[in-house]
Amino acid sequence: MIGHTCCAKRSSSQTRMVESAENFLAGFFGLSWAEHASLLDPAVTGVFDCTRHDEGVLSAIEQLHTWQSIYLKERTGKLRKPTGNYNWTAADSFYAQTLCPYETVALGYSDFCQLFTYEEWEGFGYFFDIFSAAGFGFLSPTGRQLTGCLG
Repeated sequence: MIGHTCCAKRSSSQTRMVESAENFLAGFFGLSWAEHASLLDPAVTGVFDCTRHDEGVLSAIEQLHTWQSIYLKERTGKLRKPTGNYNWTAADSFYAQTLCPYETVALGYSDFCQLFTYEEWEGFGYFFDIFSAAGFGFLSPTGRQLTGCLG
């Protein structure tokens, strides 16, 4: 139970995951972390029991496509020109943008990232805010119930 604690942190029940979460909490809150936070296993919180859970995730898709077409409108036009007959879409621009973080993690730096402006990177971050809120949070038709049971 969450009780008097300020927040709930989630971890699977695998020993290595629980120990990692406990070490994080000890570093963040101190060795008395259990007074400030609870550690929950999402598999036992009811998330997977909700038969309408996928509706929340699916409801976010239209909002995400709309946001992609807004924040990547200019970039999509610029990337469409050199592709010839290929119908380059905002989704293609987004998928190209997602390559940058992977290449940066793998190589430490990516010149490819400079293809996108600072504002487009802000839009990229906001995309995931929408995904979280509309797919699982308070903008989701099922998110309020799931968020409530998770703390």
